[in-house]
Amino acid sequence: MVNYMNMTKDKNLSGRELHHQIEAARESDNLSSALELGMQSLLAYAQENDQLGFAEALDSIFITFKHLHRQQKFKPYWILAGAIVKSSVEIAEDSGDKQALALPQLNLAEFLEESGELEPAKEMYQKAVHSMTNYPSPEHNRPAVLALMKLRLALCELALGDQTAMTAIESLLAELAADTGVDADYNCKVWISGGYLRLAEHFKGKNFNLAHEYLQQAQEIIENDERLVLRRQQLDEMLGRFS
Repeated sequence: MVNYMNMTKDKNLSGRELHHQIEAARESDNLSSALELGMQSLLAYAQENDQLGFAEALDSIFITFKHLHRQQKFKPYWILAGAIVKSSVEIAEDSGDKQALALPQLNLAEFLEESGELEPAKEMYQKAVHSMTNYPSPEHNRPAVLALMKLRLALCELALGDQTAMTAIESLLAELAADTGVDADYNCKVWISGGYLRLAEHFKGKNFNLAHEYLQQAQEIIENDERLVLRRQQLDEMLGRFS
């Protein structure tokens, strides 16, 4: 496994370079290194006076705490994750840079949804889609990222009882599957398998056969790519609930 901490000592890395290392560490399930790198990236972004990057680094730290909570069921992790993601949105808004808004809004929407606050989550997903459509961050200005945001909005609408959202969900999953952009192979597998897992969870108590079909689709993607370490943990947890 890569020693992420040694990498940061070899040279003077920028906030963005450190930020990329956060993502690599987290997706390898090296969550403690992801948190340490996250703090270093915040300091680097502050030195660069990059509020957009600072807000997005907070988002990465939020996601890391979310995974820690999922793994360890330690409630303070979730409380801290919520405080961080709300701060990320506030910092993005305070920056006056509309390009800084989309990802913090997306992550706050996800936090609200996973906390059971579906209507506020839907409103925040809509804001994220609006921000990404009209003021995309240069780092994430790709059709697949917008498709992901629309997918999560549609999944939230489905959770609120809007069955017509399935049309958008199926279309957006197909769009992600057809994407050939930057890092499409890895990112889209993460996003598509996550979509199928959410569908499996949604239909588990309503249509078990359909839920199992979605679970199998997620399983096929996850088990055929060893890079999807965190998704594999989620799959194993859900398989246990389906057995």
